[in-house]
Amino acid sequence: MITQHIQKGFTFFVGAVADDPKQKIKLKAFHCEILNDFEAIRQEEAAYEALPVIRNITPDMVQQNYLGIKCDIRSLVDSEMHKIKNSEQYRHLLEKKKPSPKGPASL
Repeated sequence: MITQHIQKGFTFFVGAVADDPKQKIKLKAFHCEILNDFEAIRQEEAAYEALPVIRNITPDMVQQNYLGIKCDIRSLVDSEMHKIKNSEQYRHLLEKKKPSPKGPASL
């Protein structure tokens, strides 16, 4: 758990971490202070330039792209599985599974 407190130009981070048996951490709790020059940060941010818009993307465009990629991957997997099933060299790598009572899983 990490908490952050900001007070008059100071940022404090306080927290604790957990280790595991294979990777022990000697220092599990910490408290640190970061000194910020807020005026310098403000000046730097004021000089930022907006990124130009290359093209406008709509949520529908993103969804259509996602569905197209999903379809391409399904087609690729089906094609490769067909090759493996029909290959004497690799056919043994496939496990014969009993069908699930819930039916086949879909991508």
